[in-house]
Amino acid sequence: MSTDINRGTITRLYKETATRVELDVIEKLCRYLEIEIHDLFEIVD
Repeated sequence: MSTDINRGTITRLYKETATRVELDVIEKLCRYLEIEIHDLFEIVD
């Protein structure tokens, strides 16, 4: 199974340098990892 997400996008997410993320990327990641969106992100004050 592949996400078809650009490697650069994955790298920026991993390094926390992404300034924006498309909703379809978030959906693909959640489906691939079999998680809910709240498992992927957190709000930091």
